[in-house]
Amino acid sequence: MPRSLRAVDTDFTSTARHRVTVTEVLPASPDAVFAALAEDPAGWGAWFPGFTDAGRYLTPGPHGVGSQREVFARGSRFLETILVWEPGRRWSFRVDEAGLPAVSALAEDFRLTPEGTGTRVDYTMAQETSPGFVGALVIRLAGGQLRKALRNLGTHLAATR
Repeated sequence: MPRSLRAVDTDFTSTARHRVTVTEVLPASPDAVFAALAEDPAGWGAWFPGFTDAGRYLTPGPHGVGSQREVFARGSRFLETILVWEPGRRWSFRVDEAGLPAVSALAEDFRLTPEGTGTRVDYTMAQETSPGFVGALVIRLAGGQLRKALRNLGTHLAATR
């Protein structure tokens, strides 16, 4: 059952107690990576394990800071608000509602940097959890899933060129 999470700003991804950053170089331009991440919520189902292809923006375009989207992963609905929209450079969002009982705040940040013929992606997930919950362990375990998702995105982008 979805519940409201605490609203956080862009600083949360660098100040939250529980956070993980993974870095991958993807074989696509920063604009192509940004488009896959930010412009196509339904496309996440093709490369992020557990996501469906039912993601969509709830606010009318053009999309940017303040836009809301919903995505579905592992049987849960996530309502998100975009915090940063810098095409080809950075995209960040917070989760406003989710079916995550122990999580009280969650945000994700993607920083894109040209590297060789591809793009370096620094992906940070940050969360605040209920007291007593093993948030540090969960976020560390999430790091492997986040790395796998980025590698899948790279494979997906290479196949669609």
